[in-house]
Amino acid sequence: INYLSLFAGQKYLLTPGIIELGRQTVEVHRYLGEKAKKLDEVFVTKMMAGKYLEEGGAKVWIEENIDLMLKKLIGVLDSQAVLLIEGRITPTLKERLLRL
Repeated sequence: INYLSLFAGQKYLLTPGIIELGRQTVEVHRYLGEKAKKLDEVFVTKMMAGKYLEEGGAKVWIEENIDLMLKKLIGVLDSQAVLLIEGRITPTLKERLLRL
């Protein structure tokens, strides 16, 4: 997230969240949400992670449906935008993003 500050334009993060954190899930995602406050938006493909990122203060768009997520991304991404993809996204979403 800090690395994105090196770029001009709008900054976005696409993530399913971090898996396998056990009892630390809430704390870690809230912390990341706090760090992501400086981004224009965080796109989350898993409901639970999105909820806690939002509680940390990030502007979050939660969508588990790939088609709807892709429509939202297409609507905000332009040639000046930077999209950081963090974590495992589905191969279908990855393939379709690469074709944008």
